[in-house]
Amino acid sequence: MEEEKKVSKKSKAKELVERAEAAADRIEAAEKRAEERAVEEAEDKAKEILGGDSEAGAQPPAVKEETPAEYKDRVMSGEADGEK
Repeated sequence: MEEEKKVSKKSKAKELVERAEAAADRIEAAEKRAEERAVEEAEDKAKEILGGDSEAGAQPPAVKEETPAEYKDRVMSGEADGEK
């Protein structure tokens, strides 16, 4: 009877160790995924910062010069005074 208890305790202990090892494996896998995700997010953030919208070196939009005919038409329609 005592031998059965020892075997039972050993098998329970073995089962607990196996479950703990499986849990540790899952934790390690989750940590690895989290680390990979953090690296990807850092890379994305760096790309966003380095490739962002910077106004330095931007050229202002080209101003189209008005031809005499366009000026005449604008003045005759009354738009020259700011009216539309």
